[in-house]
Amino acid sequence: MPRRQTVDVSVPTAAGPDAVYALVTEGATWPVWAGVRAFTLERPGDVEREGVGAIRVFRVGPVASRVQVTECVPASRYSYRLLSGLPVRDYRGTGTFRPGRVRWQLSFTAAVPGTGWWLRRYMRRFVTRFAQGLASYAEQYAEHAEHTAEHGEPPAPAPIQPGP
Repeated sequence: MPRRQTVDVSVPTAAGPDAVYALVTEGATWPVWAGVRAFTLERPGDVEREGVGAIRVFRVGPVASRVQVTECVPASRYSYRLLSGLPVRDYRGTGTFRPGRVRWQLSFTAAVPGTGWWLRRYMRRFVTRFAQGLASYAEQYAEHAEHTAEHGEPPAPAPIQPGP
């Protein structure tokens, strides 16, 4: 029986949890900072547009991953499960947002025996770049919002491309 794989990535950020959560729950921003090529909202959430129950589709290269939002706790936590797109079973992910820190955890079982170690390694690399992009862009997003509140509407922050 394939072993359950886990990935746990934590990165620092100067952005507050509100700014981080705002970006995570706005799928249209993901192509700017997350290393995904495109985003589509397949189905709105039960109460909030991209909240619990929403089905979100993210394209990374030729792969389209469909996820369903399972939990949204404003400025604190965002959880989801993968519906399709990767050769895994029972994939669950959670982003946790604290002052000074973004943490992303996921777990899954490889659908093809013997590939779990490789998928875990790939996902750790992807999630690390993803979390770093989120943390950096959230800092710009927060600065933008603060400047707008004080001085009027400045131009939007420049897109950040996550590292290699």
